[in-house]
Amino acid sequence: MEPSHARTEKRQKPRTDAGEARGVPCP
Repeated sequence: MEPSHARTEKRQKPRTDAGEARGVPCP
């Protein structure tokens, strides 16, 4: 799995505690 793909998947999914802890930018 490439990092870009993972980032896109995370963006599509709702922001969660795990996502925030990982440091995923959410628009």
